[in-house]
Amino acid sequence: MNCNFYQIAYSIETLKLSHPSFKIFNQVNKPLYDRRETSHMINFFDSGLVKDDGQFYALVSPKFIQKLKINFHEILIFIEKHKFNDLLLLNTDPKWSYFYFNLWNQGEYFHKGLINTADYINKYKPHTIDFNCRHDVNNSLYSNYWIAKYPFWKRYIEYLKKINKDIDLLPEKEKKLFFLKAENHTAPMYTFILERMLSNYLIAQKDINFISYKYSRKAIINSATSLTDKILLSKYIDIIDKLDDIKDKEKLRNLITQINTIRKTIREQNSLQRLISNVNLFFE
Repeated sequence: MNCNFYQIAYSIETLKLSHPSFKIFNQVNKPLYDRRETSHMINFFDSGLVKDDGQFYALVSPKFIQKLKINFHEILIFIEKHKFNDLLLLNTDPKWSYFYFNLWNQGEYFHKGLINTADYINKYKPHTIDFNCRHDVNNSLYSNYWIAKYPFWKRYIEYLKKINKDIDLLPEKEKKLFFLKAENHTAPMYTFILERMLSNYLIAQKDINFISYKYSRKAIINSATSLTDKILLSKYIDIIDKLDDIKDKEKLRNLITQINTIRKTIREQNSLQRLISNVNLFFE
């Protein structure tokens, strides 16, 4: 099964391909700083490059290979194995499903105010976003790294256009919030809200035939950047997976809250205290 990979080029520097099999989707004269990849995706589909030919198409950033942290050959094997699916997810951060109940909670932690801003999308169409849904390793997605065939592309781009229209219809004071710089980043809040809309969409649309690339247990644990997080993942990853399997949201939410209490407590300690806490946590 072929997949047509296109890399977004939004500057002279990004015209350099990150993989020899990729093609360039040239947006150098359309950097679209406010709406970034969402507008690039819409432009890409509207350009006619996505064909209704049964093949997969992907529009990726120049950091695609680097962010995935896996061999590109593994991606090709994954695509071939699941060639009868309509949509394939390539989640760059599966570890976050074990530390946050959903993508909105994770986004709120890193970009304060994200949930309140995103909630304005519900103003004209209530429940467009469900902030209480569960995003697990199977339906979570960051960075807009997904691969799909024409029918899904058409359907999802129409959805993104509707979301854009709803944002544009907001009073200027509310609309402006989407384009303020997000906390801890140079990109606007819009970028981080819209990249979470695919997972939100999959929760609402039950008929989509999709699957997510499955990282090994070891790979998920190793992706954690702190010793505390590595220990917590090794202790709780299997428990959370089982709770997800039986869809026990109450126990999941309570356990994830407990885990984050531990993370916060240890994070705020000095180096010696953290070492002692991590040793105790490991042997509990």
